[in-house]
Amino acid sequence: MSTRAINRQIIKLLKSYADDKEITLQHSKHIKVIGTYNGEKRVITLASSPSRRYKKNMICVLRRFLLSIGVATPLEVSIL
Repeated sequence: MSTRAINRQIIKLLKSYADDKEITLQHSKHIKVIGTYNGEKRVITLASSPSRRYKKNMICVLRRFLLSIGVATPLEVSIL
């Protein structure tokens, strides 16, 4: 799976958990996904220089982020 496809799936998943189902993307050196989760503005940065272990690394980062916003069991991460 390409890096672009992985990023699209992550963005789609984060959008589904956002309070108003809206997120903002900022592209500078890194892709930042900004959204409101549980009434609090949160930012997650996607890696800009993918490596061979990009998918595995992003699953780990995404699980930590989901746990921090109160998702009890982030099972949806396995869809990546």
